[in-house]
Amino acid sequence: MDPEMVVDPDDDRMEDANPDDFPNVFSFANPDDSATISVSVPYLDLAKLEGEFNTPALLYRLLHMLEVCTNQKPEISKKILQAFRNSYDVEFIRKYNSLISNEIDCSPFSNSVLTTAENSSATSIDAAQAELKRWQDSGVKESIRTAMVQLFDAYFSSGRFSDATKFGVKESIRTAMVQLFDAYFSSGRFSDATKLYSKSIRDFSSSPRSVIPMLLDQIKGLMFMRDFSRVEIFLAQTERAIADCQQRESIANMEMNRSQSSSMYPRDDKLQKATMLLSQSATAKVAAVYGVVRMHLKQYKQAAEKFVQIDHEIFDYPELFATIDIAYYGCFCALATFDRQQLLDKVLNNGNFRKFMEPEGKLVDLIQAFRNNSFVTVFELLEQLRPSLLLNLYISKHVDNIYQLIRRRAF
Repeated sequence: MDPEMVVDPDDDRMEDANPDDFPNVFSFANPDDSATISVSVPYLDLAKLEGEFNTPALLYRLLHMLEVCTNQKPEISKKILQAFRNSYDVEFIRKYNSLISNEIDCSPFSNSVLTTAENSSATSIDAAQAELKRWQDSGVKESIRTAMVQLFDAYFSSGRFSDATKFGVKESIRTAMVQLFDAYFSSGRFSDATKLYSKSIRDFSSSPRSVIPMLLDQIKGLMFMRDFSRVEIFLAQTERAIADCQQRESIANMEMNRSQSSSMYPRDDKLQKATMLLSQSATAKVAAVYGVVRMHLKQYKQAAEKFVQIDHEIFDYPELFATIDIAYYGCFCALATFDRQQLLDKVLNNGNFRKFMEPEGKLVDLIQAFRNNSFVTVFELLEQLRPSLLLNLYISKHVDNIYQLIRRRAF
């Protein structure tokens, strides 16, 4: 038999279509990230969106949708005004009012709302700054304070928390710093928030359980700023902190097993469980952010590898992402870069990642159709899913690139 006549089941070409049949909407030479995005949809499930994110993330998701959606602006505007509630993100108010300045069917935030937000922001920041200064200027000599901090860390690492609280200067400073970060962040002053932590996180690196939440907050602030290059730096720091936390926990467990009966300070089961959950949760969050950073750099295969490994049972990240985000990002990055066997092994037969995709059944259908070379079905599903991708804050600018890659792999 002529070897050219043998069909390769993993051949990355569609068999039931000609590439010339692929419509112009999928022909993207030299995709431009700065190109204007616009989309029209018959319906938006904003109530579902509201249940997937906390207020800051929800507001900025809605702001993106307001910017790109051409026919649902009044509905999105109304939801933004409702969702803002008791927030005091002054910068968001200004961005929103600027965006809808020429939209006659969208209501702006009133001057009274802006004034109230400005006052709440100033009060919150002033109080947090005063609390931080109070602890930093507590009158303890630096040499004594340093010794107290070292003793605190020793007690804390040994699980002797009642003793540690007696020397809680460092923890009090950290708590005050977290409050100031939150005040800056809630005011929309993301740059001030991240500058605060950039200078201080290293002071708490000896206590992974304390520093991991701070690092995740720093990453959150940088993601809101879209400062992806700095996000990478803190992702690496977070991974090291997680590894340190896991190593310390492993050593503590070994020591507990060796001297469980004679230990004066037995291990706290609740603390042990909390530490494990912190490590697992942080690992899932880091993977999600890492995937988005890779996607931003157009390194779609590396992004896909991260997304498909995220633990569905652990993942909960309303500060930045919903589970459907992971499904979209993982599915489309994989479809653009994985071969058919990888799509089978790492996506379709990946029970963990299937849980992300199943609420949006079209994603599973799309990958199955691609593997089966069902071109018509693939085309229809890509068209149906395109509006959802364009409305999504993090993948919208990559739709053209990703669809072009899918086209190339198909033919």
